Amino acid sequence: MRYADSCCSYIEIYDPQRYVFIGPCVSCKQEQTVIIPAPELYAYRTGKLIQQAMPSVSADDREFLISGICPTCWGKMFNSKEELVLDDLSSDYD
Repeated sequence: MRYADSCCSYIEIYDPQRYVFIGPCVSCKQEQTVIIPAPELYAYRTGKLIQQAMPSVSADDREFLISGICPTCWGKMFNSKEELVLDDLSSDYD
């Protein structure tokens, strides 16, 4: 959660206890909001890997907490490259 700790603000909500992290995407600057149940944040802070500590948080939201990249920008950055590679490979066999 390197990005969330340094670039996001958060609020604590009680009953049930959870944390709401709010911050901008590093690419598009659109505000993102991620809600983390308190026990899951505690599990992460005490050493569990983020994917094990936060099963209720989506992979996209966990990635935002780590890198600051929203799901839309992540898709634009990485899916398009994968498609280009696949297109290049398929043209070799035509």
